[in-house]
Amino acid sequence: MRTDERIGRASFLRSGAATAAAVWLGSTGLGTGNTPDSPPSVLEALVRTVLPFEHPRFPSIPSSAIVDRIDELFGLLSSPAFPASLAYFNTASRPTVFVNLDAGGRRAYLAAWAHDASEDRRRFYMSIRAVTFFGFYSLPQSWPAIDYGEPILHREKAGE
Repeated sequence: MRTDERIGRASFLRSGAATAAAVWLGSTGLGTGNTPDSPPSVLEALVRTVLPFEHPRFPSIPSSAIVDRIDELFGLLSSPAFPASLAYFNTASRPTVFVNLDAGGRRAYLAAWAHDASEDRRRFYMSIRAVTFFGFYSLPQSWPAIDYGEPILHREKAGE
């Protein structure tokens, strides 16, 4: 395969992540909620629930940096549907909101959505998980933890 035929890492991540986000954004039937918690705070709580921050080999990347990267890649926080769905998700975890649950409670609640009878809730779970991993893997600070050295195209250009 010629070098000019390869898709760049950034293009690959954006196209795959955009597909995952589009799947999630197709599930706008979740409803709305009225919550004092900001959409970035709810998304950050989700990121902290999906990724194993407590694992000793997990890189020291702030969860807010992953949220920023997700928003940079997809612009979801500026979409009207995404914050409304985050608000619904956050307030649907009665008797308290999702962001106020402890780590075990957040994991259990998110797992319940992963296996819920509602297709919208399962789609929300799958999409949040996908965009979280895309945001994480696209940050160079995550690469040592996944044994990824550097993009192939950068190595080839350096060796010319």
